[in-house]
Amino acid sequence: MRFMDKLSYTLAESVKSLSEKSSEVVEISKINLSIRKREKELEDLYIEIGRQVYNQMKNNQAFATTQLNQLVNKIASLENDIETLQKLVFKMQKINACDYCKETYDDDISYCPLCGKSLKI
Repeated sequence: MRFMDKLSYTLAESVKSLSEKSSEVVEISKINLSIRKREKELEDLYIEIGRQVYNQMKNNQAFATTQLNQLVNKIASLENDIETLQKLVFKMQKINACDYCKETYDDDISYCPLCGKSLKI
């Protein structure tokens, strides 16, 4: 009977582990979808800035810096959100990434393989 108890316990633990991993994959997918949405918003903001600058130059107008500053602030906010979400995904996947260039690296190195910056280990 001990064998059956061990087998049952092992199966239960395997199912629990699989359930946790699939839940984690779903969460990572949701976060990645949120990142893609914000990247699309960024693209739209860049286009809007270009449109405003073009129209103002075409009409020989001075730049309306308040409108452009609002768009620039939205871009900065979205970039910050994206970086935070990417860090969360890396943490969930147990991936290390350089704070400067975002290159991934192994645990056993002291300097980023891409940009050469010192890594906090």
